[in-house]
Amino acid sequence: MRNLPPHESMQLLFTTVSARFTHGKTSHTPFSNWINWALGRVHPAFGSILNPSLLLKRGESAFCSEISSVLMYLAHKAGIRPRHVGLYGHVVMEAWYGGEWHMYDPDYEVVPMDESGYVLSVAALSKDEDMIRKIYAGRTEPEALVKIITSREDNSFVSYPPGSQFLWKAQVLLHIEQANEYLKFIIPVIIILLGILALPRRRSAKARNRGR
Repeated sequence: MRNLPPHESMQLLFTTVSARFTHGKTSHTPFSNWINWALGRVHPAFGSILNPSLLLKRGESAFCSEISSVLMYLAHKAGIRPRHVGLYGHVVMEAWYGGEWHMYDPDYEVVPMDESGYVLSVAALSKDEDMIRKIYAGRTEPEALVKIITSREDNSFVSYPPGSQFLWKAQVLLHIEQANEYLKFIIPVIIILLGILALPRRRSAKARNRGR
């Protein structure tokens, strides 16, 4: 992948991710991560799989922010600098190559290109309503997307650290999920060890009771 020109690598990654996921949600099960599954019973946000590597392994459906984070993850692995773009109503990602940012929307399976095939940035696309209507033709509520993309004042561009979510709450949930990937093994081991350590005490307590 690193041997390909960046624009070819991005197109290949984009095609792969777009075909891999449908729009929806993938949640943890008791077998994938029992801690996140249990926390998801308290609040659904904790139960969602946000880790891009886990989504690639276990997920089939994801929302726009999650699919974009998967594409960012793969772009970063390929040596391409990515960033998350929150449009407040939709989320896409951009890749930096050729001295410019280039937008990719894996959720809607859209790459905005001009007549020469040059991939546009969010900033460039936001100034061309006709182009937005053209590339999102046939998608759900294209006029809503026109409004979302052209309202530039509330866009957020998050490029550091690499792979960051565009909302801090999502970033916090991602860190919790990553920590729980270790805790899901550590906690049972601790419980087992405590049980083993408690056995001699129980036996001696039973012996004392019998002696009475």
